[in-house]
Amino acid sequence: MSEPSDIFTDSYLVQPEYLRFTTKLNDVLHDILKHGFGEAVIRISIQKENKRTIVIESGKSYQYTVNLSEMQK
Repeated sequence: MSEPSDIFTDSYLVQPEYLRFTTKLNDVLHDILKHGFGEAVIRISIQKENKRTIVIESGKSYQYTVNLSEMQK
């Protein structure tokens, strides 16, 4: 009998969306600083139910939908 899959216990999959966004933003900024040049655009739009859609564009686009309750002060 095979062991159960760990796909649902992968820490990346169970992280709050805000944490995933801040981690990716940090990675993008780190890459730009490491290479000595680069460009990134961040777009934020208001959604229903206290949510924000955040898009990071830096070569690729990364989209996150963050509930305001996830954000720490």
